[in-house]
Amino acid sequence: MPSPVTVLTIVTTAMRKINALAVGETPTAAELADGIQALNDVLETWNIENLSIYGSTPTTYATVAGQNTYTMGPGGNWNGIRPTAIHAAYCSVNGVDFPVGEWTLEEWMGQPLKTVQQQITERYVYVNDAPLGRIILWPTPLYATTFTVNYNQQLTQVTGGTDVLNLAPGYARALQYAVAVELQAEYGGPDVSAYARATKATIKRANRKTPVSGYDSLLVGGGRVVPARGY
Repeated sequence: MPSPVTVLTIVTTAMRKINALAVGETPTAAELADGIQALNDVLETWNIENLSIYGSTPTTYATVAGQNTYTMGPGGNWNGIRPTAIHAAYCSVNGVDFPVGEWTLEEWMGQPLKTVQQQITERYVYVNDAPLGRIILWPTPLYATTFTVNYNQQLTQVTGGTDVLNLAPGYARALQYAVAVELQAEYGGPDVSAYARATKATIKRANRKTPVSGYDSLLVGGGRVVPARGY
């Protein structure tokens, strides 16, 4: 089914697939509410599955001199989407972008000089707290600057049948079958789980990125890391 598509269309089609509705019928208010809940449950689950998301969002935030920890999410220090994970980051100083490496929380805790300050950030730690995420920068920014992070887009929760979803190719069909499976436990009907798995696998294959590995320069006899495509 092409995008854009309404929530009502997704729910109606999903209910038809499990014979909860006949051709030409539309869901009652109670049935639509069940469908919206099922759709939101599916969207929430897909948001934490890396291959179920088709895009990422580089977003720039402002740092504060002398502050190394910021909350991320609606109403946080960095107001916006709460990422489930951060894939890459860089800080900008005087028009130059400096890549910033990632630390685990354990690596951060093992750092003896946590309060050191300098102009360029070298590492970040992302703590996937809820309802707000938390990012820690090291060294602490000496001056106010900008910090850009790249994280997965989020599939937005819906509120009503008239909500319109603008989706990448293949998503509308996958969502219809996923919602049908969610509703099947309450409404009964034919088992469509195989179709749900197949349509979801299709979008995951489309979202898969070819991994790039690197080799230690000592192993290849050179002075640089040689990238190699993974399969």
